Amino acid sequence: MMQKEDLMEYMAHPEKLDHDSLSDLDDILREWPYFQTAELLKLKNLHNLQHPDYENQLTRTAIFCADRKRLFYLINDTRFGHFINRTSANKPAEPTQQVDRSQKLIDSFLDTYTDSSEFSASSLTDPEANLASMDYIAYLSTVENKHWNTEEEGSNPLRHQHTIDSFIEKVASNDIFASFPQNEEETTSGKTANQIDEGIEDEFLTETLAKIYIKQKKYEPALAIIQRLSLNFPKKSAYFADQIRFLELLIFNEKNKKQS
Repeated sequence: MMQKEDLMEYMAHPEKLDHDSLSDLDDILREWPYFQTAELLKLKNLHNLQHPDYENQLTRTAIFCADRKRLFYLINDTRFGHFINRTSANKPAEPTQQVDRSQKLIDSFLDTYTDSSEFSASSLTDPEANLASMDYIAYLSTVENKHWNTEEEGSNPLRHQHTIDSFIEKVASNDIFASFPQNEEETTSGKTANQIDEGIEDEFLTETLAKIYIKQKKYEPALAIIQRLSLNFPKKSAYFADQIRFLELLIFNEKNKKQS
């Protein structure tokens, strides 16, 4: 059975974890299954041994660990050791107080592998080049914000943007379809106003019009257009299928917003 001194030694020098320590850690976890420090040491032990159970243990330990960034640096201390400041002697001494011994051991163990001051948000100048210093959700948030800021701050608008916007406004106000006086020949030709409208609709059933509808948040007409285009151009069905799924999701979200 692992003694207190052995546990503290492994916490200070996790590279010493071997086959014997793995067996002792299993015994500890059977008796205290929620002992976070033992979970972390076991994971590091399996990593040192390149044990086949390492992946399963990583999934389990990720649930127990309160800070996955610290877990990352514990496992990859040899690869990213230059990021870690272990000079705890430079830290100002704190007032002596009664602290739970288990919590004190855990804090000491985890503090060995991180210094939060080195990983401030201001240092993330390029999120795609600094994945080691942030978790996955923070990375996605940073990249997403960067993407939208780039769009908002664009100083060079698209060519003919004014013309496109004007066209969209006309579509919204139904001013784009000019009305022509019907003469006698047109009346006798048998073409009704509804047939003319259907011809115009067929002419404008294009992907461009679908995009205009999307910009106007008219998702259902846009979906109808894309579905019709998918039938007319079966070779591009996979291409249109992605757009159909996207529009169906937008329609579903809009209905949920109205219901709530």
